[in-house]
Amino acid sequence: MKNSIRIAVLIPAFNEELLIEQTILSLVAAGVKKEDIYVVDDGSEDDTAAMALRCGVIVSSNPSNIGKSASITRALREFGLLSRYTHVSFLDADTRVDSKYFKTVRQRIKSDPSVGVICGHPKSIAHNYLTAYRAFSYFLMDMIYKPAQSKLRSVMVVPGCAATYSVGALKKIAWTADTRAEDMDATVQALLANEKIVYVSDAIVYTQDPSTIRDYIGQVGRRWYKGSWQIMRKHGLLWRGWLKILNWECRLIFLEPFAYLGIFYWVYTRNPERMLWATVQGLLIIMAVAAYAAIRERRADIFLWSFLFPVLRILDYALFLGASWNLVKGGDGRHSWYCIPRYATKKS
Repeated sequence: MKNSIRIAVLIPAFNEELLIEQTILSLVAAGVKKEDIYVVDDGSEDDTAAMALRCGVIVSSNPSNIGKSASITRALREFGLLSRYTHVSFLDADTRVDSKYFKTVRQRIKSDPSVGVICGHPKSIAHNYLTAYRAFSYFLMDMIYKPAQSKLRSVMVVPGCAATYSVGALKKIAWTADTRAEDMDATVQALLANEKIVYVSDAIVYTQDPSTIRDYIGQVGRRWYKGSWQIMRKHGLLWRGWLKILNWECRLIFLEPFAYLGIFYWVYTRNPERMLWATVQGLLIIMAVAAYAAIRERRADIFLWSFLFPVLRILDYALFLGASWNLVKGGDGRHSWYCIPRYATKKS
């Protein structure tokens, strides 16, 4: 059929022996044929490739570690995905898709064939206080930020654990290793090429997030935030495009930590005796929102750990500001992978 939708699933993987089987099984349960599932093993030091082969999917192994971006480029070419399919869904090897994920994606494509990129909805798998905080962050993204960005056609990051690209959009993207955040770089490239990116809240995946502060700092500070600064510098997002929503969104992200710290300093210097009360008020607001999120997500841990969320948010600001050196420094891309250690979790 001329308008038939053919979706390939591409999973770049490095040392994912522990979780890749459940990822593949979730894809099969969601209706994806094994011959449409492709795993590119980037020189793993464990049995990632062997585990994927036992699952009956198509596997290609790099003889040595070349990085995620280079692995994606190689896989797209080697498997011929851009000529044999209409769309490619990317998935991280630690991620399980909801049973209705691909049905939802296909319906969105059918309703508007002009869509170039579909951004799905990640949910954090429960484990401890850090995953509760990440679940809270994902909830706020789903409730406020992503829908607004989708309406304004300015979705800045389509996560690699829940991304579906049309072949036309993929042909406009260069998967390069000059930043630490290849998913954001690909999204920004698609936006700059005037591709339509939409957020689909019902396209749900369940992903594993850092379980220790050390791993959290590594993922958020050293990869995500450093990569964000590199991408803003690479594409000139802070000083170009004065009429573009994407560029103003980057400027607001840049200003947010300074505004937060400025308000904190203003309250402290003007009325230091009210600082404690203001802090308590802020905590109560966060806990109230967390209670609502806990009910909506059916995750009691979001509320139970919410008293720590302000501290973790301050940590986020510190990591973001600390990574800002990349705006001046440039370069410092990451050829190899940054992978958080995997761990066993209960199924959602």
